[in-house]
Amino acid sequence: MYYADTSFLAALYLNIDNLHPRAGRFMSGTAPLILFTPFNRVELRNSIRQRLYREQLQASEADKIFVEIDADLREGFLVHTPISHTEVYRLADELSEKQPGQRTLDLLHVASAVALKARTFLTFDDRQAALGKVVGLHIKP
Repeated sequence: MYYADTSFLAALYLNIDNLHPRAGRFMSGTAPLILFTPFNRVELRNSIRQRLYREQLQASEADKIFVEIDADLREGFLVHTPISHTEVYRLADELSEKQPGQRTLDLLHVASAVALKARTFLTFDDRQAALGKVVGLHIKP
C-alpha cells in the first residue's frame, strides 16, 4: 500500500504544471492502491476549492474532479482508511523533536504514513520527501 500526500493527489486530479503527467505515468506503470485518510480527503478537496476560489478552475471542472475522486474510492483505487489521530499526533510530535524546523502538515503526512505502516510515500514535495526518507519510507515518483 502507498500513502500519498496532497502534492501527489492534487497532481493526479488537477492539471498542475508538469506534475500531472508525471503522476499519471507513475500510476499507469504501477497501479498501486493508495491509502486515503479523512485528512487526505479534507486537504485534497480543500486544494480543489482553493483553485476554484482563485478562479483557476471552473465550478463544472471542480464538480467533475469531486465525482472522479468518489469513483476512485468506490472502485478501490483510493482506499478509505480510518486512522488514529492520537497516534498520528504522537508520531508527528516525535518527528518534530528529532527533525526540528518541519512544517506541521509535513509532519502529519509523514506520521500518517508511518502509523498506517505504508512502505512507499508518494510526494512531489521535497521537504516531505526528505522527512519521509529519515523515517525509512521509500519515496516515489
